[in-house]
Amino acid sequence: EHPVTEQITGIDIVKEMIKIAEGKTLKIKQKSLKPKGWAIESRICAENPKNNFLPSAGRITEFKIPSKNIRIDTGFSEGKEVSVYYDSLLAKIIAFAATRKDAIRIMVDTLQKTYIKGISSNLSFLLDIYEKQEFKEGKIDTNFISKFYKDGYVGKPKSNIEIEVGAIATICLELDNQYRVSKNKISFYKNWNIKSIYKELEIEVISFSENLISMKLNDLICTASYEIIYPGFFVKVHINNNSYLTKFYSASNPYKFNIKGYYDEIYLRPTKIIRYLKKLPHKKSNTKNQIIKSPMPAKVVEILVKKGDKVEIGDKLLILDAMKMENLVCSDFSGVVRDILVKKNDSVIVNQDLIIIKNKLKDNQKFFFLRSGLSYLTQNMTLIH
Repeated sequence: EHPVTEQITGIDIVKEMIKIAEGKTLKIKQKSLKPKGWAIESRICAENPKNNFLPSAGRITEFKIPSKNIRIDTGFSEGKEVSVYYDSLLAKIIAFAATRKDAIRIMVDTLQKTYIKGISSNLSFLLDIYEKQEFKEGKIDTNFISKFYKDGYVGKPKSNIEIEVGAIATICLELDNQYRVSKNKISFYKNWNIKSIYKELEIEVISFSENLISMKLNDLICTASYEIIYPGFFVKVHINNNSYLTKFYSASNPYKFNIKGYYDEIYLRPTKIIRYLKKLPHKKSNTKNQIIKSPMPAKVVEILVKKGDKVEIGDKLLILDAMKMENLVCSDFSGVVRDILVKKNDSVIVNQDLIIIKNKLKDNQKFFFLRSGLSYLTQNMTLIH
């Protein structure tokens, strides 16, 4: 990548290329090149690393990259549209320092403070790579991702501390919002249930004032100060002389956030509300029909099935084109194609219904329904008797 070479040599390679195209002579000699320092480049792309890196198109609502001690190459800004017809590259961020360790430190700090909203990006995936000890030690090759991300990027926390920090940042954000609206600390709920993708926690708020909270978490009492940082949407929590920066993408249930490479979604509710929710009847899902939805904004290139076709899990249904890439959409269900809701060359949006599949019941499912029916009849006959 030319920005990396330019940073360590001080030569504008693109400028020299243009001069050569104009018929001018290259005056730089190989022996005069004296590389200095270390440079690392991160390519920020409009793709969803948690969904097999599928392209993400749409309008950018927020786009902020801190420019201190960093080089930024980009053609995007807030309000710009990311089209399905072009490459997914949004920006190149290049960090330069005297040592590799310092270059990584500058890069991690920059990516943590970079805020992109409106579309998905690979920011959290990049941060997760930089946090791996093997990468820090330079133990990398072309198999690095296939080795450490065999199941793809999932954003798992590296320790329970990250989960707890995320929970504390979430409750600070919620109580801060309430405080600013009501200015009435007495009305705050004291006991909270926090359910994340990875863990469920109970927090008892002992006291709260603007920018300061005291709580009981896992039978331990701790006090934390916090600050909400704009632009972007960050909560910085200070606990026991340590600071943690949490980047929020949603400020209501589910609260979505990122701490370096750790991604989570949290449901925050007062504990007594949880008790009420458990008493409510659960809505039964409709298992008769299943809908295949578009995983991204795209164009329908080809439909591979027709109405009435039998399909199994994993069968190819249609091909979508997005950002110069063709993506196969396969069936998640076994059954019969009941309806096809799109046609070739249609443009579709994310989560748009594409195909309806009528479920094929397995023998054990049929037996279950039969047994349930007999049980129902038996109960009613007993009541009549």
